[in-house]
Order: sequence, then C-alpha cells, then structure tokens
Amino acid sequence: MGNYGSKDDHHHPIPDDEIIPSRSIRPPPPPEPASRSQVEEPVQPILSDQNIDSVPTVFKWEHGGRNVYITGTFNNWERQIPMHRSGNDFTYVHNLKRGKHAFKFIVDDEWRYAPDQPTIADVDGRINNFIDVSD
Repeated sequence: MGNYGSKDDHHHPIPDDEIIPSRSIRPPPPPEPASRSQVEEPVQPILSDQNIDSVPTVFKWEHGGRNVYITGTFNNWERQIPMHRSGNDFTYVHNLKRGKHAFKFIVDDEWRYAPDQPTIADVDGRINNFIDVSD
C-alpha cells in the first residue's frame, strides 16, 4: 500500500480547474426573479445551527504534486475539490460540521493520505486521514 495510500479502482482523470462530481448531480433550478419589495428590504443575517455547529478548518497537503484535490465524509465523498497551491504546498479551507471526518487527497490522479496527519482505516482496510472537530 505504500506510505501515501492506494490507487482507487473507480478513479478517473481530473480536469485542473473544476470540482468533479463522482456521480451525476443536477444543478438547482434558477432562482425566481426578485420582487421589488425583496430588493429594497435590507437583508438580515440568519443565525442557524449550521453556522454554530461548523468550524472553519484548514486542510494541508505538504508533499508536492502538480494537481491536488481533496474529498471526504464532509461532502459524502461525492466531489473532488481542487486545493490552492503555494509553492509545493496545497491548502483548502472548509466549514466542517462538528464531529469526526475522514478525508483523502488525490495527487496527480492518485489517491493518497498524508503520513504526517492522523490516519484511520475504513471497513475495507483503506487508510484515510481523519480530523476531529467535536469541541
């Protein structure tokens, strides 16, 4: 399996500049045109459980590569999200719901985990990174 993870049999090449759905996802319908009263009324911020129960989290990949993406339980493993490059390092910030999350990196079309971050094996024995943002 190696230090960085294993190849996933269901992986496909990834374009450089987009989030890749791993299954068909339809975009939402366009919004209804706003009425005059909706446009003129000030927008009030809404506090929701999602704002209170999420934590801004920085994910880092510090092991090189040309193109690095991330996916995990935070998006039901459905999308491969491009990470932002700075030199040889890549970062991505996501508001995680409180709890434990598994994730993995896709580096130059290969599924890998970061050996310098916490890991956990899934039910099939594949190694993933994980993070706990319960507190």
